[in-house]
Amino acid sequence: MPDRIPRKSGRLTLESPARTRELASRMAVALTTGGTIAFYGGLGSGKTTFIQALAGALDCRGLVSSPTYTIINRYDCGRMPLIHVDCYRIREEDELWDTGLAEMFAPDVLVCIEWSEKAAGILPPDRVEITLKTAGRDRRDATFGIFGGLWPALDNIFDEFSGDM
Repeated sequence: MPDRIPRKSGRLTLESPARTRELASRMAVALTTGGTIAFYGGLGSGKTTFIQALAGALDCRGLVSSPTYTIINRYDCGRMPLIHVDCYRIREEDELWDTGLAEMFAPDVLVCIEWSEKAAGILPPDRVEITLKTAGRDRRDATFGIFGGLWPALDNIFDEFSGDM
């Protein structure tokens, strides 16, 4: 991860997939511009589920699935395009540069990256980081960090969800 201190960070619990969808829907409202959300977590931790919920809230067309083999999927959404990146199969960061990912970061595009630890050198300085951990069959513990001035409305949303713990 790039060496910066988040302007806001914290932890929250998502008790169910419905609660994950609710957080994603609230976040979608706050996404007034494009930007980057970097996801961390092991297999089955809910990264793809979270991105699918976010895509649904952004009115993306088509089935949103993890691009494990294609590395990058692009979706047309109502408010802005969504670039979904899965770095699981990436061995070296140079492979990401070869995909053209660095050129996809734009002010009018939302980029969601799974397995972001493999993309540390390519992540923009202004971003949101979300780490998901399985804490039961449907429950996920999440930590978040908001870096830079991106999406100030997220501060209150994360506060509300953190207060539920």
